Amino acid sequence: MKRSKRSRMDLISCVLEKSIEGTSERRILDACNLNISQFNLYRKFLVETGLLKVSPKEEGMDIFKATEKAREFLRDYSQVKALLSMNPDGKNEIQKSQSLDVRSI
Repeated sequence: MKRSKRSRMDLISCVLEKSIEGTSERRILDACNLNISQFNLYRKFLVETGLLKVSPKEEGMDIFKATEKAREFLRDYSQVKALLSMNPDGKNEIQKSQSLDVRSI
C-alpha cells in the first residue's frame, strides 16, 4: 500500500494535536512518524509562532505543550478541512496542480 504524502499543515496539526496535554519529543516523533531533523524544523517554527511551548522537565527531558493559539489553529484547520471535503460530486475542490499557501493569507 502506497502512503500518501502529508502536507506541511497536516504535520503541524499532528504535532500540535499530540502536544495538547503536554508530551515528550519521542511521543511526538512516534505519533507523527517524523525523524528528529524534521521535528526540529517544525519545533523551531511552532515555538517562534507561539503555537508550541517547551518546558524543561526533570532528567533533562523537554515537555512540549500546545498553546491556546495552537488550540484555535487546530479548531480552524479542522473546519477548513471539513469544508474542503464537502463537495457533493465527490471530487476535491482544490486540484493537485493548485496549491494554497496559507502564509499569504
